[in-house]
Amino acid sequence: MVKGLMHASIFGRFLRKILFAMLSYIKYTALLNFTFPKTRLKKRTAQPVLGCSLAFLLMFLTGLSQAAKPVHAIAKHGQPKYSKDFTHFDYANPDAPIGGKLRVGVVGTFDSLNHYVLNGIPANKLHIARATLMGRSADEPFTVYGVVAESAEIPKDRTWIVYNIRPEAKWDTGEPITADDVIFSFNTWLEQGHAFMKTYYRKVKKIEKLSPRKIKFTFKTADYIDRELPLIISIMPLIPKKYYEGKKLEDHLLEPLIANGPYKISKVNFGKSITYKRRPEFWGWDLPNYKGRYNFDEIDILYFRNKEVMYEAFLAGDIDYFEEKDPSKWHTQYIFDSSKTKGIKKFAIEHFRSVGMIALVFNTRRDIFKDPRVRKALAMLYDFEWVNKTLYHGEMTRTKSFFVNTTLEAGDTISKEEKELLDSYGDKVGKQAYFPPDIFRNLSDDYQKRQVLKEAKKLLEDAGWVYKDGKLRHKTTGEFFTFDIILPITQKRKIVLGLTKNLQRLGIYPKLKILEVSEYEQRRIKFDYDIAFVQWAGARSPGNEIINYISSKVAGINGSRNYPGIKDPVIDDLIIKLITAPSWDQLVTVAKVIDRILLNSHYMIPLFYNKKDYVAYWDRLQPPTFGPGLESRIESWWINSKKLSPLPAKQQCK
Repeated sequence: MVKGLMHASIFGRFLRKILFAMLSYIKYTALLNFTFPKTRLKKRTAQPVLGCSLAFLLMFLTGLSQAAKPVHAIAKHGQPKYSKDFTHFDYANPDAPIGGKLRVGVVGTFDSLNHYVLNGIPANKLHIARATLMGRSADEPFTVYGVVAESAEIPKDRTWIVYNIRPEAKWDTGEPITADDVIFSFNTWLEQGHAFMKTYYRKVKKIEKLSPRKIKFTFKTADYIDRELPLIISIMPLIPKKYYEGKKLEDHLLEPLIANGPYKISKVNFGKSITYKRRPEFWGWDLPNYKGRYNFDEIDILYFRNKEVMYEAFLAGDIDYFEEKDPSKWHTQYIFDSSKTKGIKKFAIEHFRSVGMIALVFNTRRDIFKDPRVRKALAMLYDFEWVNKTLYHGEMTRTKSFFVNTTLEAGDTISKEEKELLDSYGDKVGKQAYFPPDIFRNLSDDYQKRQVLKEAKKLLEDAGWVYKDGKLRHKTTGEFFTFDIILPITQKRKIVLGLTKNLQRLGIYPKLKILEVSEYEQRRIKFDYDIAFVQWAGARSPGNEIINYISSKVAGINGSRNYPGIKDPVIDDLIIKLITAPSWDQLVTVAKVIDRILLNSHYMIPLFYNKKDYVAYWDRLQPPTFGPGLESRIESWWINSKKLSPLPAKQQCK
């Protein structure tokens, strides 16, 4: 009974109050007893002893109130979907056969086998060679389940977390993963990792090695308590101290990191291909996180210069799986009725994933785009209706949020909670944030288009740019209004046609530059562009990662994803509110307010996305039963058991 009270927060607080009252009374009467007759001496000495005993009990109970039971999973909000005794994720088939080779195509190149440092272009799917302390599930906003750590201990206030490392968790060298490795990994990424890793890990106050397989992270709480930080630490990449101590990882980009996950790198041809081999000895195969997943003996990643060449390789049977992004091609080119392609299957299925923001981003570090009126004028001129109907078979949807396809989209109607939060910032927030952005105009109507052109011209004139001799110039300096738009070679120039054809009517003639992936990435890392095509990853439960996208702190740090150069104190404050939101409803409110402010600040020209996945694959592959948001996760597929025989020699990865 006493034990039950100690672990019940309500009774614990009640009991502590009683003990404090008793202790205060005892101290008070003890002082009074100094003036009593000597006949009270026996009672006088007994009360301080009792007081000390109760004080000790009080400290004991207070300590117990901060203790935490080992748990198998941690959810950012609410409770984990899967119980302690779950056997596999719902989106995986635990009976899937093991074996065979998967061949996947990627457009681009690579020159690095480490995607945790800034230098180099990392190879695709490096994460499948790694296991973290805990791993995310794909069908929850943000929940992690034990992997390297068999359990975690975390108090309700989330000011610290303890990980208990599995005794069977090992590196591919056969050596155990230890607390020393975890400490070393943390310190390495804090010093050498990407900017976003440093941003996260600087919030750790101290690390303690409690035993060779037990480690404690204590978090800084002076400014605020970050509810998400324990989950962020849980998915930190791990590397062994023994092999990397004293090394700069940026000097070892061509060497595979020692693996501790389900695969290891077995063959590399830089810029052309990389092969992963399944590790039969992997210690985690019986964990529910891996049941029915990572079913291929080998995975070949083949690199191609462009999508057209990759598609031809797919038709020839050189790769097994192809995701089409262009609806017009899907409806015209994916007709497989010849004898050579009769083994190809396909499906189109609506997805429910968070898409994120897909846009042409203004670099506000450049003088030409510092004025929000200029940015708004250009954003208004994007003719989505024409692009969608003419170039994309009418199947695209306009991107109108930073949290597309989630409940976090601001939408047209503002809630009472959103309004109250905006009101709290007073004049620091413009009135336009209370309303939907007015840049999403339907330009398919000629009258509407003329009106929008007039509005855009007026905005540009108010910002100091006037139309003269067929070109837009600055009314004071005479400087031409011109800029570059950079796109990676993986993107089609047709996505900007909806903008350039209307810009020219105002005397604006941008320069479009299609860059090789390596050059594009370097220019994006260094913010060397006027306008760049950007796709920000979506999140159903945004948190710390948003710092790397929109925080003032990272606007000047090369390699951050704050591509527009956003520096807004209100946004910075809202980021803290988002990270510390104690409930899901409060997080939704903050996210919607962030969405409203960003959209009405016109940092970018939102483009479009597809609500469907278009997937074609050879019938030697077998997909799982699809669920919301998980439609094309290749990691849960497998080779058809009737076709597990080796591939013909000509189809092996060279």
